[in-house]
Amino acid sequence: MCGIAGVVDAAGLAPQWRDDLRELDASIRHRGPDDHGYITDVDRTEVPLKLGANKGTVETPRVLFVHRRLSILDLSEAARQPLSRAGGAVFITYNGEIYNFRELRAELAREGAEFRTQSDTEVVLELYRRRGIEDVARLRGIFAFAIADVTKGKVFLVRDHFGVKPLYYARVGSRFVFSSELKSFRGVHGFRAVIDPEAIQTFLHFLWIPGERTGLAGVRKLSPGCWMEIDLATNETLIRQYWSPLDRALSRENEGTVAENVRFLRDELGRIVKQQMVSDVPLGAFLSGGLDSSLIVALMKDATGRAPSTYSVGYAPQDLAYDIVPDDLPFARQVSRDFETRNTEIVLSPDVATLLPTVVETLDEPIGDPAAISSYLICQAAKQTLTVMLSGMGGDEVFAGYPRQRALAYGRMYRRLPPWARRGIKTVVARLPAAGRSGAAKLGRAGKKFLTSVEASPLEHYIAMETYFDDGLRRELTSPDGPLAEHNDVVARDVAALVARVQIAAGEDPLRQAMMWDLVTYLPNLNLAYTDRTSMAHAVEVRVPFLDVDLVEWSFGLRSRDLVRVRRGKLAGKWLLKRAAETVLPAPIVWRPKAGFGAPIRSWLRSELTDMREELLGPHGLGARGWFESRVIRRLKDEFLTGVSDYALQLWMLMSLELWSRRFLD
Repeated sequence: MCGIAGVVDAAGLAPQWRDDLRELDASIRHRGPDDHGYITDVDRTEVPLKLGANKGTVETPRVLFVHRRLSILDLSEAARQPLSRAGGAVFITYNGEIYNFRELRAELAREGAEFRTQSDTEVVLELYRRRGIEDVARLRGIFAFAIADVTKGKVFLVRDHFGVKPLYYARVGSRFVFSSELKSFRGVHGFRAVIDPEAIQTFLHFLWIPGERTGLAGVRKLSPGCWMEIDLATNETLIRQYWSPLDRALSRENEGTVAENVRFLRDELGRIVKQQMVSDVPLGAFLSGGLDSSLIVALMKDATGRAPSTYSVGYAPQDLAYDIVPDDLPFARQVSRDFETRNTEIVLSPDVATLLPTVVETLDEPIGDPAAISSYLICQAAKQTLTVMLSGMGGDEVFAGYPRQRALAYGRMYRRLPPWARRGIKTVVARLPAAGRSGAAKLGRAGKKFLTSVEASPLEHYIAMETYFDDGLRRELTSPDGPLAEHNDVVARDVAALVARVQIAAGEDPLRQAMMWDLVTYLPNLNLAYTDRTSMAHAVEVRVPFLDVDLVEWSFGLRSRDLVRVRRGKLAGKWLLKRAAETVLPAPIVWRPKAGFGAPIRSWLRSELTDMREELLGPHGLGARGWFESRVIRRLKDEFLTGVSDYALQLWMLMSLELWSRRFLD
């Protein structure tokens, strides 16, 4: 796992290209502290150059690749990057892990390929040289890379199937610039940071920015499952999708029995976990005590016979004064005892006011999920002993584990009720408190969110349950004279377009539609995004076995009743996965309720973050930008503090947005 960056210009790079080289290298240093190098199309070398070691060629290059190395596989000098072959005519800067590289290597060797390293990077480059860019679809792993083919006059950018690894790009004058991180563009000569108002509107709606937008005008993300071609003669670009769940979802229904599917799933997950444990450096796992992480830990021990190192997180009692955050540590301790792991418990009681600006900058894009703080601190602690960690992320998206997915069934029941019964439910929920840590407050928050757009179509209802500033509140918040006002309709437009695609891909099943929605929006733009940034901030690689491409494609054929079923009078999600997990995990771990992964922000906003809250949301903070109505911000804050409404996440989002603006715009 590494950091990559580069500059391409068909007319030749500007004289300041060496300044760009230094800035790009520095901006991604944290992603690859073990080594660094660069190469251009005119160096005609198969050895990566070191910054400052020599001046290189006096010719004007058209292509510059930069690499920061986090050594995981083949720690030798021979595997340094950028990796070049054919006398420097073809070279690659690569970030990621290819889990099937050994199989591909053997296949290519039978065709006459000769290898000089044991790295997966060389296999990717050789695969391109012999098969062309189209064969990237055969890669199984997490990756983002760029390949320059000087002979053919092409540069290619490629991103993995689900978007586990990031890849940003932008036009800066005539130059095409790319990097693993958004913050890299701030140091590029001639780049001017300007807000993208459409991106900010979608951030307010979702808590994160979906699609290709980033928050900065002109800077885009290469979408998951895509490759881009840059023509070195014309500077023109072409983007092609090589894989998308939207094109794979309507596969033939799985005809296996429950017993057959349980056995296949258990065996396949075991194979995947073993495959993803390949590493030449220390490796461990997250352990929340929930189903997904516990199953990964159990399979890791089963694969090697050795107990892995694990990391668990809890919260200080004073931070739970206003939050109902489940205590995962007892469950994590049970799993750790059962599988004899070397578990490290991290009790999160951070100096949030000091840490939050750092985390916001780390995240690159505006992301309003406080879980990023927990992830940041876990990875910081893990780096003391580990370089690679396996995560249970993706299990909820692939096997239907989120409570809001089960809420779709309750929505169907609700819509079947007579009008008088529905009115009664609305009246009761309206009277429940929305703030506080009481059971009534928790029920009130869930009930109010559930009733939002419950009369609409199932997918529209589902999206509404994931919405934070709905259309009415966003319009009220947005200043009519500010830069966001004329883009109020972008969310409805974008949502409608994607809803249409999801409904075609997933068919008429509401659960499948909801799962597909999460797989193409929520997963890559929130969960995978903050996990990559917070882990790579500490040079820790996180792998995600549940997002194995073949496993996900197999899961598309599962019937809804294999995913959600009634158990002991309640709907249980991830039903088939839990049946498979019963073969290796104790029942209390398998069937415990979904706990979630977050942070006690309601308490923080009333205690440690009081001064920061007032400063960031006040007249000299977000109120001075002219984007939002100050009176609406004050109302949100007052209703939260008095317990009238639970606007904790909305306030956290606005605070994060102001901190992000200071780091990326000012």
